[in-house]
Amino acid sequence: MIKFLKSACNQLFNALYLFNMALFLLVGVLILFKKFHVYGP
Repeated sequence: MIKFLKSACNQLFNALYLFNMALFLLVGVLILFKKFHVYGP
């Protein structure tokens, strides 16, 4: 039971980590897009 709980927590942590990475990348891309949109043609 404890092993299962540990595995579940580990998977949840990995999922949150990936989600945060994706969110960070998305925000970065949006900021870059806005910058280029403002300074672009």
